Amino acid sequence: MLETNNTIIKRIVETEGVKYEIYIPQTDQPAVLLYLEESSFLSLVKTIQEAFEYANKGEEVTHV
Repeated sequence: MLETNNTIIKRIVETEGVKYEIYIPQTDQPAVLLYLEESSFLSLVKTIQEAFEYANKGEEVTHV
């Protein structure tokens, strides 16, 4: 696929709706390729944001 060391997120607009393609390269394993509907992608982003907020406070995330 791509020759990159960085994660890539593409927004794909289709007649059925918006989807997101997430490509995560890995050096010791095959790359990860995800396709998410817009609502699932937004939920993932919100959860990641919450995890970072807890991490910045030094708290352990157990409910996310």
